[in-house]
Amino acid sequence: MTRIKMCGFTRPEDARLAVDAGASAIGLVFWARSPRVVTVAQARAIVRVLPPFVTPVGVFVNEIVDVIDGVCRDAGLGAVQLHGDESDDLALRLRWPVIRSVAVDDAFDPQGLAKWPDTIVPLRHVRAIQPGHVVNVTVDRRSFTAVVSSIVPTGDSRTQSFEVIVKAPAVDGLLAAGNTVQVELPLGQPQRSLAVPRDALIIRADALYLFRVSSDQRAERIDVKAGLADGDWIGVEGKLAPGDEVIVRGGELLRGNEKVQVVGMLEEDR
Repeated sequence: MTRIKMCGFTRPEDARLAVDAGASAIGLVFWARSPRVVTVAQARAIVRVLPPFVTPVGVFVNEIVDVIDGVCRDAGLGAVQLHGDESDDLALRLRWPVIRSVAVDDAFDPQGLAKWPDTIVPLRHVRAIQPGHVVNVTVDRRSFTAVVSSIVPTGDSRTQSFEVIVKAPAVDGLLAAGNTVQVELPLGQPQRSLAVPRDALIIRADALYLFRVSSDQRAERIDVKAGLADGDWIGVEGKLAPGDEVIVRGGELLRGNEKVQVVGMLEEDR
């Protein structure tokens, strides 16, 4: 996807014209020596006129983390652009998505850009990803870990996706600008689930249930909802508790309240 950032705005009406012309990000300069510098109050006024999918970006030059965080919070910014000699460590300490400016001169090394690979994540999964998360990266059949640096807050309204940037270590020249890498990201927040053997479930056209062994050794029907499966086990929701004994074999012959006898236990514990 192609994004356009226009920079140096000091008036809300000018920023709005840029958005109407196709800008997907609006840059606001907070460097005192710039003729386009704005105050936090001016920035807030500009941010208020921006539509939801346009990102206000604060431009800083060799500023400290606390100042950057404070300005972003008070002005309602969505991302940071570092335009000085800031270290990678400073960029990783920021709580905001980061854009790095790069000086292209005789000492420029394009391979250095490869340590900040990015990936596209569907909107339905982006809430499960946070800066600082450790993820697995695979390049040319070799795997290593990297850290999520930032999530670009301007989504693509057509594909319903967001860009996630990760900070990867230098790995024997594997990472080169333009290379395709595989990044494993979480698809949801980790959740604890009660699981039972698949064979315990009894499936009918109008119901899904199993039988629990009650304290007086009787078969007690429990209606459940199925969750995620893992091999021979499946997560369920219902009036069950960890440690309950469920009937794995012969449940389809029961109607409920019959006297039962436990003759064996599965060794695998979930």
